[in-house]
Amino acid sequence: MLGCGPARTGGVRVDPALRLLVPHDTVLLAGINMDALRKTPWFEKASLPLLDHFEKRTGLNVREDLWQALFVSDGVHSALLARGRFAEQGLEPRIQPPGMVRTPYKGHTLIGNKESAFTFVNSTVVVAGPPEAVKFILDQRGRSQGPPEALWQAALSVPADNQIWLAATGGLTPLAKAAPPSGNLANLARIFSALESAIAGADLRNGLKAFAQGEARTEEEARSLAGGIRGLIELARLSASDPVLQEVCNAIRLEPQGRMVRLDIELSPELFDRAYTRALSFFD
Repeated sequence: MLGCGPARTGGVRVDPALRLLVPHDTVLLAGINMDALRKTPWFEKASLPLLDHFEKRTGLNVREDLWQALFVSDGVHSALLARGRFAEQGLEPRIQPPGMVRTPYKGHTLIGNKESAFTFVNSTVVVAGPPEAVKFILDQRGRSQGPPEALWQAALSVPADNQIWLAATGGLTPLAKAAPPSGNLANLARIFSALESAIAGADLRNGLKAFAQGEARTEEEARSLAGGIRGLIELARLSASDPVLQEVCNAIRLEPQGRMVRLDIELSPELFDRAYTRALSFFD
């Protein structure tokens, strides 16, 4: 598995208050170090759909007050854990977004509706997602000791200079099944279902320097995965009328080694700005 072995120093940091909320059967962690991301030139003008949606649903000023966000999933339940400066003097924020109701649950208050909800674990920690996922996180609280060791070590193997990162272990098939049944995300999920584990990171201090690395079950599946990715890249290159997408395709480096497949990409600030805008429309 990726990241197994002794804990590495210099890896990404997960806030201890968030780590202890991660259920023990989690298979995917994805983090955003907002304190570091805010220092990048890109951040002020960037669109971050997940956090913007979170801000809209909760009424919290996440761009200014959020310290760290952590997305967790076991393939069934998915939720966003976040820590930040949400209230003064240790008090729970008094927030009542329009159209949402407050519902008590095991000593906490869920604020939301049938589709989405959030709750403050304390004045600096909030859990958000579908109501059942939020309840699941609360149910595990106090019993979980954090993510599985293999997943935790995989996260530690992502270098700390990545403001955005991901780690997944235990087989990605459950996540592939949880993806939409059709569309671009579904196609990517089917390709990556061959992976046993994966890590990825993005450093946005000067344009984009990013990597993704996965371990397949067999060398044959690794070659098949690399071939599938190459096919997608070449298809995008040939069908793209947008020169930005062609430039991005040219910047991708793909390297399979045994059961491992690694992808690297480095974009200038100008190209990354244009590519990011294009990518948002790709995932709509």
